[in-house]
Amino acid sequence: MLFPLIFLFTVVPMFELYLLIQVGAVIGAWNTVGLVFFTGVVGAILARSQGRVIMMKVQSELARGGVPADSLLHGLMVFIGGLLLVTPGIVTDVIGFCLVIPATRWLFLKVVKAHFKRAIGQGHYKFHNFQEESAGGGFRVYTQTSGWTRSSGGVRDVVDVSSERLNSADGSPPHDKK
Repeated sequence: MLFPLIFLFTVVPMFELYLLIQVGAVIGAWNTVGLVFFTGVVGAILARSQGRVIMMKVQSELARGGVPADSLLHGLMVFIGGLLLVTPGIVTDVIGFCLVIPATRWLFLKVVKAHFKRAIGQGHYKFHNFQEESAGGGFRVYTQTSGWTRSSGGVRDVVDVSSERLNSADGSPPHDKK
């Protein structure tokens, strides 16, 4: 996990800086700054509009009683694409536009789904379902390789209720008679 973080936060920004310097040498420093600013503004506008479209799809699917899995993945991709577009750089802008534009986002969606399908099949991901069961409570853990298994500890709801009798005439508590 350390190498991908080092790559993401040191190598990628250095490469982006190198590309920006090269582009600046060709088109000029102010044109490069303008290009970075323009892609940031256009990216934010595109991400916002696509986010609204995806949010409406999610709400529609939920209203029909469906699970908006694809729409949520699209929303995550638009969010990541928007972040990449407001980050100064050329490669991040290209990837960001590919994630924000619906026509190219489908390619990334296929790759992500294939990755999750392969990883779930190999048992790399676990899914937890915490719910009350009729016989004693508890939760179940689901993995692709083991199926549903019951946990050793039970989960129970606790309801604490106390009551007090009220006078029927005025609704006040009864007085103790001695």
